[in-house]
Amino acid sequence: MAGATITSVYSVTTSTPSSSTTSTASTAFYLDLGTSVSVGVQPTSTDPSGKPTDHGYANALVAIEATRGIALQLTRLGCPGESLLTMMKGGDRCHPLPDTQLAEAVAFLHAHLHEDGLVTKDLDFDTLHPCFRQLIVDQVCVNTKLDLIRQQLVQILTTLRAVAGARAVSPVAASWALLNYLGQDGYTEIMRDLL
Repeated sequence: MAGATITSVYSVTTSTPSSSTTSTASTAFYLDLGTSVSVGVQPTSTDPSGKPTDHGYANALVAIEATRGIALQLTRLGCPGESLLTMMKGGDRCHPLPDTQLAEAVAFLHAHLHEDGLVTKDLDFDTLHPCFRQLIVDQVCVNTKLDLIRQQLVQILTTLRAVAGARAVSPVAASWALLNYLGQDGYTEIMRDLL
């Protein structure tokens, strides 16, 4: 289970509630939020815990979309070791207090209010990691952390959606990991809370 990723995607367009058309520009912003997996952290000989690279999933998505004629302008706010709590409250190694990754994301979205774009958010293994020690799964810990993830993820995605407002198209498309970790009931609960 190490390295599993929870990803949520917001597709943002410039359409407004009174507009019946959507911008079809071939250039869009891409705001990448999350943990080490989003910024492609790889261990090095000088830093075994790893350093960000240009080989994260966000970079791969930019390359894939470029082959389809869409130029994504990537802004990476991901931080190795980030948890949902530190994303909301701060205290990670990338965003000195009182700054938070979520506050930077909100500011970015406000600054790009009338542009097309994409936002991805992942949560790597860090939140569940304490539940797995010496190849033993603490199921009570897993259940407790999953409940916490459900609550905190809803808060984060609701905040992002509030900034996107009427521009949010298909507000949340979750990866297999969200379904895998939360199950169909957990996923459905989050979708109901958000939509």
